[in-house]
Amino acid sequence: MMADWPHDALILTPHDIDLARSPLAGKIEAETYVLGAFNPGMTRLPNGNLLLMVRVAEALRHPVR
Repeated sequence: MMADWPHDALILTPHDIDLARSPLAGKIEAETYVLGAFNPGMTRLPNGNLLLMVRVAEALRHPVR
């Protein structure tokens, strides 16, 4: 049975990702951005909360030569 939703909506966008917490933050002197998100997964925890995990791809804003 399909849910009757009025519209589709993104629950995670590139603007939701805090790149200050990236493994690259503070290690390179180049601006980066969120290239995409892959392998999303969601599960319900024993306490009833939902856990959403997603792999984020980060890329250099401008190539380093």
